Amino acid sequence: MHTVRKMLHEDTKHERQIILTLRDTSEILEAMGIGLNEFTEENNSEAYPYVIRLIDGRCFFLQPDGKCRIYR
Repeated sequence: MHTVRKMLHEDTKHERQIILTLRDTSEILEAMGIGLNEFTEENNSEAYPYVIRLIDGRCFFLQPDGKCRIYR
């Protein structure tokens, strides 16, 4: 069984995107206290205007231990 960390880091066959609504981004901004440009990239969609930035193919919020900084 794949962990989220393995799927987001090792899957080179498919481009992974974690799409965000305006509400999602507002909630993350409030909870994490970081700037929008730090964790997002613009997405060409009115319903989902942002995607979470990937760092070396991994979600911006994915910690080295495989846990998400958002879901504590």
